[in-house]
Amino acid sequence: MLVVMNKLNIRKESLPLHTPFGISRSRVSAVEVIVVEIEDESGLKGWGECRPYARYDETPESVTKQIENVSGSIEAGVSRRELMNLLPAGAARFAVDSALWDLEAKQKKTSVWDIFLNEGGTAPALPTMQTVGLDTPKTMAKESLKIPKGQVIKIKLGGDSIDSERIQAIHTVRPDAKLVVDANEGFNIETFKDFLSKLPEGSVHMIEQPLPSKQDSDLKGLDTKGVLLCGDESIHTAEDIIAKQDIYDVMNIKLDKSGGLTHGMDMLQTIQDINKTRKQPLQTMVGCMVSSSLSIQPAFLLSQFVEYIDLDGPWWLKEDRAGGVSYANGYMNSGSLWGEPL
Repeated sequence: MLVVMNKLNIRKESLPLHTPFGISRSRVSAVEVIVVEIEDESGLKGWGECRPYARYDETPESVTKQIENVSGSIEAGVSRRELMNLLPAGAARFAVDSALWDLEAKQKKTSVWDIFLNEGGTAPALPTMQTVGLDTPKTMAKESLKIPKGQVIKIKLGGDSIDSERIQAIHTVRPDAKLVVDANEGFNIETFKDFLSKLPEGSVHMIEQPLPSKQDSDLKGLDTKGVLLCGDESIHTAEDIIAKQDIYDVMNIKLDKSGGLTHGMDMLQTIQDINKTRKQPLQTMVGCMVSSSLSIQPAFLLSQFVEYIDLDGPWWLKEDRAGGVSYANGYMNSGSLWGEPL
């Protein structure tokens, strides 16, 4: 029996941002990521990245420890499916899952795109949202003017008394733009109802995670006046999609939460299965954390099959990794640093 012996390397990196990024619960000027490298016996290396997230009780130290605890299995040649039984959904599994995909592409002398879809060629350019971070209404309106015409604008809100002013300010200067709001759990049901009542008609297309995840049930039966509701912090796994399908219109798949592309595919399949018997189909968003292109490229593959794409994470960095994704006129192109043959 052939015994596979891999080498595992784990390291922490700090990635500075060109502009501080604010949401309802935090504001950061740099992000810390964990990079995983898996090297096989022939010297081929696959790598992946994750962003430990405090909201989910993750730190760089805790994520590193999670991976170290299963290092023996990784070095013995664990498969991606076997990995799902070793690590829970979350950042640690995402980094290892990504490294395994990348390593397989190099071993097979092909691309993850080809393995993923069983077809040649390269991934096409895709439209992505561009985020305006939480700030004053005036500053956010000014930032929205920098976003190309035709690109969906995603607006971070704080759940405070001036959120409606933020929307009004941006809608006034960008009446042409489709607006998606992300509250990051900042409202309670009463403040959210008040916010909805003050929205300019037709100004907002979708609202992401308005309430804390434990208050999801308060959204049942709520008249949102046609504005779509998207689950984010509430949606980590395929089981969450099944449980929350009567609350949300859109499900946000983030690979840092799902634990990688492997389970991200399962989540997408779950949505497709639900829609076989659903009158109003669930829609899908693929989102991301602020991170480098090493985290984004696996999500880029999954984005070929969804209605909404929010993958502007590397745009916020002072300097992305060489060979990363590129952005132009509201579209993104896949890079070459991950999932490509040598």
